[in-house]
Order: sequence, then C-alpha cells, then structure tokens
Amino acid sequence: MWQLCAGRVWSLVCVFLFAICVGEIQTLRPPVNGTLGQSIVLPVGIPPTPEDVEVVWKRKEPDARIARYMNKNVETFGTEEYTGRIKFHPENYSLQISDLQREDSGVYEVIVTGALGRETSELVRLDVYERVSGTNITATVTQGICNITLTCSVTSGNLTSFRWWRGREELGNDSNHYLSGHGEELRIYYTSDVKESVYRCEAWNPVSNDTAQIKLSDVCNITVSGTQSSTATVVIVLMLVILLAGLLFILYKNKETICPNGTKRQEAPGETATVYAEVNPNLLEKRQKDRLPPEGDELDVKQVEGPTEQSSITVYDTIKNPGLGAD
Repeated sequence: MWQLCAGRVWSLVCVFLFAICVGEIQTLRPPVNGTLGQSIVLPVGIPPTPEDVEVVWKRKEPDARIARYMNKNVETFGTEEYTGRIKFHPENYSLQISDLQREDSGVYEVIVTGALGRETSELVRLDVYERVSGTNITATVTQGICNITLTCSVTSGNLTSFRWWRGREELGNDSNHYLSGHGEELRIYYTSDVKESVYRCEAWNPVSNDTAQIKLSDVCNITVSGTQSSTATVVIVLMLVILLAGLLFILYKNKETICPNGTKRQEAPGETATVYAEVNPNLLEKRQKDRLPPEGDELDVKQVEGPTEQSSITVYDTIKNPGLGAD
C-alpha cells in the first residue's frame, strides 16, 4: 500500500515538473454569472508583474482571439459579435464585456506569457441569464374535494428554478403537498390546516428572483362554497314553493260550499244562494200536518210547483251566506 501511495505522489510530482518545463500552468476558475444586456468582468487570478508580458484573451469554442495586450497597447480582433463591447484592464489582466448577449455564454481562456516565454493560463466560464420577471400563480381546483394544483410561471427569465413557501416555511413533499414538474407545480390537499394559508412562489436564477403569492381560501371558497350556496338556494326555493302551494290548497278548501246535489262551488261572503230539494208531495203533506211552527233557522217552504199525488215536487228557498263578516 505504501508503495502504491508513493507511486501516486511521484506521478503528481512528475506532472508538475513537466508543466514547469514546458512553461505552461492552466487553472479553471469558478463560473461567472452575467445578466442579459448588462456588463460583466471576467477576472484573472494571475498576479500582474512589472515586467513586460503578453496577455491574450480568446474564446475556446469557437477558438478565436478576442483581445491582445502587449507593450502597453491593447489590440482587439475582428470578431463581429464583440465589436464595441470589449475592454481590457491592464492593471489586473481582466476582460470586460458590455451589453451581454445569450451567445456570449461559454468558456474563455486568458494566456499570460512572461519575458522568458513562460506561459500561464486560466479558464473561466461565463453564463448569461435573463432576469426573472412577471411571476404569476394560477390555481386549478378539483371539484367536490377541493384538491388544488398551483402552477408558477414567469413572463421572462431563462434557466429559472422555483421554490414554494407557506409563510416562512419552505415546502417539499409531505402529507399535504406534492411538487411536480421542475418544481413549478404544487399540489395541495385542502384541509383546515392549510385553509387560511398564504402560499408564495419564488422564481429565481443566479442573477435575479421574483415572487408571487396567493391565499388558499380565496381560491377554494369561490368554487366549493359557491357550489354549496347555489344548491342551498335551490332547496330553499323548492321548500317555499311547496309551502305556498299548501297554503293555497288550505284556503281553497275552507272557501268551498257543498251543494245538496253533490256539486261544489265557491261563494264569496254575503252572496245569496238558492237551495233546491226534490220531495214527495204525500210525504210533504204528512210532514206539514205533523210539524210544529218553524223556529230559528229552519227552512220555510215558499212555493210548491205542480203538486200531484204521485209525482215529486221541487221546493226551493234562498239563504244568505253569512261569510266571515257576519255578526
């Protein structure tokens, strides 16, 4: 094992010595994030020296020179996409790019050559992002159970990521929440615990962020409570119709007058009505002999039409309906 470790160390030493011999040391710096339309400076970790050096900035893909500094003079090359947007800083060998475009993203290389011809180079990656803006939350509600899907979107911004918050709590997958897609969708199981919660979506990329928020009760009450309210209204209207029909039926029954022949008619209070009856004349004569003088409200015979011994006669009289206003 010790022999293996010693072999690895010796290999690294050999690589280092070989780099010194050929005169070139190359390092990779952390990526630099730039904003679309803004300026960015690509830094250099190589310390400047008082001696005359040559500094060359180039694009790795495609392989093309951008700027060269030598003998205190700065020369820019005819790369059209960088025309008028390049500035070299001799004091620290950095390169400034203005009015950043999406196409400026990529790997850049700076090569510093000393007086003895020794080269030192660095690689730096530039990523250009558009600012995030126009963040918006849309809600989709599943009818009946009020399961909600919140979707976060932006009107501008590239390579955008999303984070969801409830109050100050950053949300992940749990019993009431489920993230889907690339994090832009949040599915919520609607319970009393989350009913009054305010949910916030944060859309971000390395150079910017933007947020939008929504109150859950404002979303679910419109759909579920509105449906329940409509149903309750229909039930109440039906009950009122049934009750009104019952009252009308009761009033109709109370105002009916039943006639002796079985027919029914409705009379207004105080209306005069004629009552008819078919009687046998023999029976009528016998009853006239046996009866006592009429008393109270008994019917008095006014007229007998066509009395015969075997035929019946019609006896009629008029009475006045006392009505509700009678004393």
